[in-house]
Amino acid sequence: MLLPSSERLPISTDNLLLRNCVLKNTDWIEGFVVYAGSDSKAMLNHGGQRYKRSNLEERMNTDVIWCVLLLIVLCIIGAVCSGWWLSLYDYTRVPFLVLDPKKTEKGLELVPGTDPNPAYQSFLSFWTFVIVLQVMIPLSLYVTIEITKLAQIYYIHKDPDLKDEMTGKETECRALNITEELGQVQYIFSDKTGTLTENNMIFRRCFVNGRDYNHPPTKHENKLQGDERPKIYPNHHLLNEIQNAEMQLFRSRSNISVEFRNHPSRTINFFTALAVCNTVVVAKGAHQFPDSNNEDDSLTGLSIIEENGDVVPSVVSQPSDLSIKSASSVDSASSTSCLMQDKPPIRRHLPGFHRIPFPNRPKNLNFSSVRKATMLNFFSNRALSPIPSQVDSPDSSPRAKPWSWFSTLSYSEQREEETPSPVISSSEEREPLVYEAESPDELALVDAATGYNVRLVNRCPTSLTVCCQDGTYVHYEILFVLPFDSSRKRMSIILRDSSSGKIVVYTKGADSAMFPRLIAVRTIDEQIIAKTQIQVDNYAKLGLRTLVIARRNLSKNEYDKWFREHLMAEMAVERREAAISESFSQIEANLELLGATGVEDKLQKLVPETINSLRQAGIVMWVLTGDKQETAINIAYSCSLFSENMEILVISGRGKEAVGASIKSHLETIQREQRDLSTTKVPERSQSNRQSSNSYEGVSPDATFQNSICSTAPSMKGLVVEGSALTFILDQRCQLQYSFLELTQHCSAVLCCRTTPLQKAILVKVVKQKLKKRTLAIGDGANDVSMIQTADVGVGISGLEGMQAVMASDFAIPKFRMLNKLILVHGHWCYDRLARMVQYFFYKNTSFVLVIFWYQIYCGFSASTMMDQLYLMFFNLFFTALPPMAMGILDQDAPAEVLTNNPRLYLYGRESRGYRMWHYWINTVDAVFQSLVIFFVAYLAYNNSKVDIWEFGTCVTTTCVFVMNFHIALDFKTWTTYHVASILISIVAFFGFALTYSAVCSQCYGVPNPYWVTQVAMSSKEYWLTAGLTTVLALLPRVIIKVLLTTCSPSDIEKAAIEHKFFLDHSTCNLFNVTR
Repeated sequence: MLLPSSERLPISTDNLLLRNCVLKNTDWIEGFVVYAGSDSKAMLNHGGQRYKRSNLEERMNTDVIWCVLLLIVLCIIGAVCSGWWLSLYDYTRVPFLVLDPKKTEKGLELVPGTDPNPAYQSFLSFWTFVIVLQVMIPLSLYVTIEITKLAQIYYIHKDPDLKDEMTGKETECRALNITEELGQVQYIFSDKTGTLTENNMIFRRCFVNGRDYNHPPTKHENKLQGDERPKIYPNHHLLNEIQNAEMQLFRSRSNISVEFRNHPSRTINFFTALAVCNTVVVAKGAHQFPDSNNEDDSLTGLSIIEENGDVVPSVVSQPSDLSIKSASSVDSASSTSCLMQDKPPIRRHLPGFHRIPFPNRPKNLNFSSVRKATMLNFFSNRALSPIPSQVDSPDSSPRAKPWSWFSTLSYSEQREEETPSPVISSSEEREPLVYEAESPDELALVDAATGYNVRLVNRCPTSLTVCCQDGTYVHYEILFVLPFDSSRKRMSIILRDSSSGKIVVYTKGADSAMFPRLIAVRTIDEQIIAKTQIQVDNYAKLGLRTLVIARRNLSKNEYDKWFREHLMAEMAVERREAAISESFSQIEANLELLGATGVEDKLQKLVPETINSLRQAGIVMWVLTGDKQETAINIAYSCSLFSENMEILVISGRGKEAVGASIKSHLETIQREQRDLSTTKVPERSQSNRQSSNSYEGVSPDATFQNSICSTAPSMKGLVVEGSALTFILDQRCQLQYSFLELTQHCSAVLCCRTTPLQKAILVKVVKQKLKKRTLAIGDGANDVSMIQTADVGVGISGLEGMQAVMASDFAIPKFRMLNKLILVHGHWCYDRLARMVQYFFYKNTSFVLVIFWYQIYCGFSASTMMDQLYLMFFNLFFTALPPMAMGILDQDAPAEVLTNNPRLYLYGRESRGYRMWHYWINTVDAVFQSLVIFFVAYLAYNNSKVDIWEFGTCVTTTCVFVMNFHIALDFKTWTTYHVASILISIVAFFGFALTYSAVCSQCYGVPNPYWVTQVAMSSKEYWLTAGLTTVLALLPRVIIKVLLTTCSPSDIEKAAIEHKFFLDHSTCNLFNVTR
């Protein structure tokens, strides 16, 4: 952007505010609109929302194609038979041809139709049959499915078990067309931070000056609710270390009043880095516009803008968290004026917003008495020798409260020639600060610094203020912020002390990105670096998130030179990103190690139980995390992703050959184990399979993974993939994907470390396309969006990292534990209901069309129907519509308790056992049989009788309504009031419409005269006997087969449901006996 002063200002994506963004702690901004309207990149690249289609829907569309082919076959048969029928008659003796007017010698006469060309008549009959038999294609099925899925989503949304009572958040179903896909998941890809964990970081360990300091949890942490953060209780050994650093400072510095603020100790610099190396925003409360009539003292810290644009405090008063002491009594006005003498300039802000002045330290203090008082305080409280890794007990230690030793300073001596000045000291009870951070990690580090009295008290875009251990306020100018990115894995901030002018770079990042950039000035620094690296690995093994903290001093010339080069890099047109990355690397070099931190991110409640249930259901779990390997493995054991008896395979390597050799070695080992297992334990395995087939669970362990090469391997192996190795695996040029995927099929759990958001999406895509598996991805942050959108089912967790994942997901849940019921219960129900409902629609339409087709044998294949046109129209719309919806919305093949307690029952949907290709043909055969029974039983009942075609058709229509409604009644797994009502309403609707239509419509336009046909038909006993006998004969084979299957070979779900019902009945009987 070119400014009026001809200065070029680089604009990047960091300056963009996307739609619905909310700025906090910002008084005013200046901005401009770019790429607006139809010229925006989003509109130009918008190709419509990607449509996710479920596997059941794809199977259904295939069967619809079979319906179309079957319809074409029936139409061809009818057309051919129609032409053949006509060819048997001489045109002068064809009794059913239409008479056409023809000119003869006698004039215009009606004579039999012209030469009945069989080919032409067949052509016309074909299209007539298409119109008559088009009911074969279940168009109403698509409408019913949409209504059913909408109702399913409603019940999922209203499930009280899927609501977080603490936060009040509910499960959201953002996709209306893939509810059944929840019941067919085979692979789950999960993020770790915020998904498996609470994303509420707590500072636990730190390593400074070669010593480890622990901050164990307290009993009060378990009582915290919601997003409440625990109080950081300092380690008293570390407090002694800080005191020793200050003692050394006092003894080594002569000009204390000038140099005190710089804190050259590594320990003090460590906590200063924790406080400032972040993007945390400080707020003492929400921004409020003051009432002009309010004269309360609470408004004394406000700033106003005068006409010349300068910012001055409207009324100045001391901050509430400062105590002002002086040797002699002075009035508040003089004290205030002293405080404001060296106050740094305040940036221009809108009027009416809170702005509290932070005074600099007065320069006219006499520290002779301070030194004495401080030394006495030191020796009365400090420990003789701090012990590394010593664990404090915050609940019992007398030093449990946040510590501030400078609050004990008193100034009793002061030179008479000096003007009395206030002395700033921190009170024990400080005003609480509100910290708002982009990341919970940053918030935890700032909390830790605050616990040791290094407080970030103010921050604006160009400056920040820190309250040090001695209670003084240090003002820094923010020169530049190097943001964190997944490639650098670190962030830095460049600050300039407003008083001394010294420029410092504070950097924090992952150990792999920080240790290569450290320098050791002294031999002891090399030892500390080595110890720190070992301790960081130990932190990771404990499951802590680690960061390495460092700093670097810059001269003004070094900074100016780098800044000029960086501006050139930002304004570069070509290779801009590479130039900026190289510029960042230059300034983030030659760093001095300050220490390392270990932050704990606790697992959410019931995460281990949830993952264990999902693994028992046969779902392969992949956890994709950006943590280092040791941390990720520790969390994997904690959350039951890995078990103690599981063999852990690790893929590592820094090159293509090394990674390929690692994969090949693991595959060869597994194949060798398979050969040994097949030669030594085949009889035992066969016997165990026979025993498991007769067990209550009913699911053999060999059936756990559908495409596994070795059935016993998945329950015994877990795979860990390093981030460096994953880079080569996902690179198609390395040709390692197929061998990697082959290895993963032997493992029941996979853990990928140091993964980037793009790698997460590629992994999901590779498994989805090359293994042909149905995938589910779950995450909570913006870095999980691509993974969520790539998977067949995307689940977002409405956590603490914004709503990006939720907005991109298909389903949103408050906690990870709710995934258990969402998949194992609601997913199973949705799949089972829709699978049976779809099959019923194909059966119903096929049977109804074939009944009409059999009638063509007796009408010369003329495409005539014996049913009234309105019956044909309303058959799918009213007479058989409610029972399928009741099945799809409310039917349950097993209660929720059974499905939750027996995760292996999920195998039914995971392997798509409810709806396969042969199901369609079985239902088609059943439809052919029932259509034959429906038509020919009625035909034989009315043979050689005086009934007309419409009375016969009314009887056949009634039989179709009975048979098809009672057919779905046999498929109901549960009976509720709604199930019974759907059957009764459908039958009553048919008779009500038929009687009304026959009684009212005596001269209706466009339809045959149906007057009193239904009443006459229903008055005969043949009508009722035919309908009853046909219903029994049509459904009898199905009833017999279902009884035999349920009795002799019940499914696993039927076993579990029967056992559950028996348990409930037995419990009820015991309760009744106890009551008696």
